Amino acid sequence: MVRRQRVLATNSKRSAHSLTLASLVQNIITACLLLYMDEEHAMWTLATICETILPGYYSGSLFGCAIDQEVLAALVAEYLPQVYEHFQYVGIHLSLVTIPWFMCLFIGLLPWDVRDQRERSRRCASFSRFGEI
Repeated sequence: MVRRQRVLATNSKRSAHSLTLASLVQNIITACLLLYMDEEHAMWTLATICETILPGYYSGSLFGCAIDQEVLAALVAEYLPQVYEHFQYVGIHLSLVTIPWFMCLFIGLLPWDVRDQRERSRRCASFSRFGEI
């Protein structure tokens, strides 16, 4: 828990904007990252995710996530019209269901194979260097 708090504190000092929802989501992502890497790599990976890969997702306006939700709704309407029509019929916007998936990067929703942790650690480390390219 202390490691996660240090990573989040360092990231919040780097980030110009802070939002309670974004902080909660970053907490989940950080906890997952710390399963596979040390604190420094987790902090840089989180920074890369928030600032380079998904800019606007964890900002005050959440505009990055809102854009992705609209794109997803358009794709579902085009390729899965029965699903889209059902959501319309019951009066639920698709984003009500999918925002948590996107904000948490599908953590807890996609299967994770924990047998090959060394390979995953290697991929995570290379992922954290993505922002340096």
